[in-house]
Formats: sequence, C-alpha cells, structure tokens
Amino acid sequence: MKKRIDERDTMFARMAWSVGGTAYNDYYARNPHKKPIDDELRALPNIGSPQTPTWTPLAGPIIDGVFGLLASWHPLVDTAPSPTRIEQSPETWAKWVRGFCLHFGADLVGILALKPYHYYSHRGRKEEVYGEEIKDILPWGIIIVRAMDPDMIHRGPLAPQSVETVRGYLNVAVTALALASSIRQAGYRARVHMDGNYLLPLVPTAVDAGLGALGRNGLLITKEFGPCVRISAVTTDMPLLETPKDPLFEKVHRFCNGCNLCSTMCPGKAIPSRPMDKMKDNWAYSPEKCYRVWRNVGTDCGVCISSCPFTQGAVDWKKLAEAQTPERYAQEVALLCQKRPFNPTPPEWLKGE
Repeated sequence: MKKRIDERDTMFARMAWSVGGTAYNDYYARNPHKKPIDDELRALPNIGSPQTPTWTPLAGPIIDGVFGLLASWHPLVDTAPSPTRIEQSPETWAKWVRGFCLHFGADLVGILALKPYHYYSHRGRKEEVYGEEIKDILPWGIIIVRAMDPDMIHRGPLAPQSVETVRGYLNVAVTALALASSIRQAGYRARVHMDGNYLLPLVPTAVDAGLGALGRNGLLITKEFGPCVRISAVTTDMPLLETPKDPLFEKVHRFCNGCNLCSTMCPGKAIPSRPMDKMKDNWAYSPEKCYRVWRNVGTDCGVCISSCPFTQGAVDWKKLAEAQTPERYAQEVALLCQKRPFNPTPPEWLKGE
C-alpha cells in the first residue's frame, strides 16, 4: 500500500499560513527543522509583487486578477447533487464524461478507480480546515489536462510565462466546474479539485490515470504536450470505467535518467542531476529550492518546462518505443536541445509604453 501524502507538508500549504496562527504554531511545533527555511522564504517578496524584478503593470493585474477569480470559485467545488438520479451503464457514463471534457475544452482526459492513497491524508492549505483527516473517499477520479502555449512558457521566468500559467489553471478549472455541475444534475456527487483547493495530489493521480509519466522535474510528462500542461480533477460516485494505460510511458523515467536538461537549466538547482534510485518512485526534487527562485524572481519560473525536450517536440515517441536503451536515446535528443528557446520579448499586447 502506498503511503498517503499529508498536504500540510507541501510547500504551498506551508506558505499559506498566517505567522503565529494555529496552523503555523501546530506545524512547526511538530516539524521544528522546517521552520528556519520556511521563515526565510516567507521574508522574501511575494510572487507577483511589484517588489520582484519580473513585475510589469500589464501582466501583474492579470495574474492577481485571475488567481483571485479562481479563489472566489472555491465555494462551488462541492455542492449537493440533484435528488433525482439518472441511471446509465458505466460504459455510457465513461463515454459521456470523456466527450464532455473534450467538448468543453480539455485536451486530455483520464478516468481511474481511486484508492485511499490517491488522496491526501490530511488537509493543510486552507487554515480553516487545517489538520482535518480526509475520510470521504469518492471512488472515481476524472483527470482533466489542458495544454499551455509553449511560446509563452519559453518566456519564463519573465511575467508572460506566469500569465500563461494562470490561463492554464483557469481553463482546467472551468472544464472541471462545468463537468461537476453536470454530474450533480444527473444525481451523483462530484467534487472539483482546482487551484488552491485540492484533496489529492494531481500529478501522481494523472500518472495512474494513464495520461503520462512522472518526469525528473516532478511534473506530468504527456505524449502530446510534454510537461507543458495544467491539471484539474473531479472525483465522483458516478459509475465509470478506467482509461487504458499506455505501457510506453514506462520508458519515460529512463529517458529522464539519460536527459538531465531540466536539472542542468534549473535556476535553483532544485532538480537532482543523479538518476532515479531504483528503490524509489521519484527523484529527490527540492520544493524549497524551487520556491526560493519563485519568490526571488516573482514568477513560477517555468524553465524546467521550457527546457524539456518533450515540450520542445524533440522526442520521437516511435524511436523511444523502439529504443533498447532509452537513456542513450535521451542523450542524443539532449544534444539537440542544449539551448532552450528562451524568448525575452513579451507579446505585443503585454508590452508597455
């Protein structure tokens, strides 16, 4: 049985608490070794603030405005279903869910039967529910993926990259909210997991849903878009069928072991350069080092996404499938991507006077 992740341990949760508040005092009483580094990070300028070097008067209001809009939608994530239930077969509902998501803007959608380990063990990011044990486990997860524009991500770590990030969060949230509302209208429970209000970590859940593989950078690597995506989810008790898994994704971790570009180009050295330990299921990524860059720069950076050969379309999936040693193929690809396609010029509509 896989161990459940505690949301209280995540970087975003730790940075969300009021200094001296109940959550802050409880967490650091139990984890005193994390307090010095976290307090140091809190003292840095906030992401997107005018005190950071990437802030612009045209991008700043977009980033803050859309994140504020997303936060205002949080009361909509879990409302009561209709008392009248429509009965259909799992095959019919699964086809309906997939068609709905694609029609309402998703680029990829996966369905999986959820286990308790897919959920966080305790809530942590919202102070009002801090420490609550997550016991209400809905049986089905619908994972929604929306591609971002790589041309905007290649502008990272400058402000246009964060504009694209927030657009991605908005797009996947809209599809998830629309789907959940429709599922409830059919008489089933549905809970949305969107920016700032998750009950489950989305990357490992998306991997288990067959949408991609875990990359060295800690992100979902999809076949169609690489890691240049944003994810949301809907959990439900509507009877569904799982999405088939593509065994090709099993080669991605070996490709990442041979590539190392995201590690080399990471400004914070947060991504390990050594191969994945065969005894573990992920690389030793450092969220503290990553987040320090975000606070110092003022954006969510995006360099690891931009530098990835999968984002750049440099990976031939047929060759990867045929490769006896994916690590060697990755080294060949990495040689072609040594200079990431950084574009420091904002699009015309984000240029100031």
